[in-house]
Amino acid sequence: MNTKARELEPGELAFMESVLEASGGEITRGTIFLFDHTESCVVSGLEKKGLILRQHAEGEVEATVRRGLVHQRGPSPHRKLTRKRND
Repeated sequence: MNTKARELEPGELAFMESVLEASGGEITRGTIFLFDHTESCVVSGLEKKGLILRQHAEGEVEATVRRGLVHQRGPSPHRKLTRKRND
């Protein structure tokens, strides 16, 4: 298992943040979400990094993260994606 942190491009980060907001702030393995053709480049980058998997249906991807991703808001205006801890 590759546990190395992956640096996301600004467009990839924005896409994942919008998916997190739409899903209530957490994405777990197997979560299915939609994208449109204008986001294909971003989806390809996230797929290469192993975070999502394109489905056969047009415009669907599935999260492949082993632990959930959560949307954390810190004191700075910058938001970040972090892996959910199972403590």
